[in-house]
Amino acid sequence: MANTLHSLSRSAANNKSDVLKGTPHDDVLHGSLGHTTFYGGLGDDIYYSKNAGDTIVEYANEGNDTVYADTTFTLPTHVENLTLEGNGNTFGFGNNSNNILIGNSGNNRLSGEDGNDFLYGMGGNDTLSGGNGNDHLNGGDGDDYLAGGSGSDTIITGEGKDTVAFTASDIREGSIDRVVEFDPNTDKLDLSGMRSLLTGSNANLSWSKMFVDKDPEVILQKDHPYLIFDTEQQTLAYRAAGSSSSTVFAKFDSDDPSKWLDASNIIG
Repeated sequence: MANTLHSLSRSAANNKSDVLKGTPHDDVLHGSLGHTTFYGGLGDDIYYSKNAGDTIVEYANEGNDTVYADTTFTLPTHVENLTLEGNGNTFGFGNNSNNILIGNSGNNRLSGEDGNDFLYGMGGNDTLSGGNGNDHLNGGDGDDYLAGGSGSDTIITGEGKDTVAFTASDIREGSIDRVVEFDPNTDKLDLSGMRSLLTGSNANLSWSKMFVDKDPEVILQKDHPYLIFDTEQQTLAYRAAGSSSSTVFAKFDSDDPSKWLDASNIIG
């Protein structure tokens, strides 16, 4: 059975700090509006943080721990999971572990940083960034902005008018992101981070001038860069000017393959 510990009721303006120490078991520790320092110890601990200045101390191999935060919060080392509470437009940041970050009904920013992370925007118009690792991003409701970062990521757009972002790093590392529930009628791809790949006379070329369907009858010019959408495989690839090969960076999983991607979905 989990042990529940509460800090003293203090206001945020109170200069005094509380210290809560857990047991070797699974603990539930509740902070106050004032500053609280938590020591969870062994076990799978749950922390309720109400002050952005709260301190949580955990060490390696001390369980799988979770923070419920009313304010913007960055997970400290060896704490794995974060849920933002309330309806504020708060931010949540991960660490080097494999994190689970969950937003609230506000407009949140969630950043996984390192590790293989799971990010859930829930309600609101959220910005989700996976960072390093093979991450899983789910926008949920609202008009969300989703950037997988490095690694092979899974991106689920969810409801609303969503934007999925890719950068030049996705091309250079050769990873492929899986994009699920992308609706070409409402959703967009932001490729502004890929413009550094375009040089010389092609530097200001619009994406619509580069977008083609994979078709044997399409003749590709050697000195021209291309975005090539394979309607059969539902993949999007980039081919640099002067190159004879393409790099796939996105694969779309669509329930309705008749809704194909076209140039109107590309921004940046």
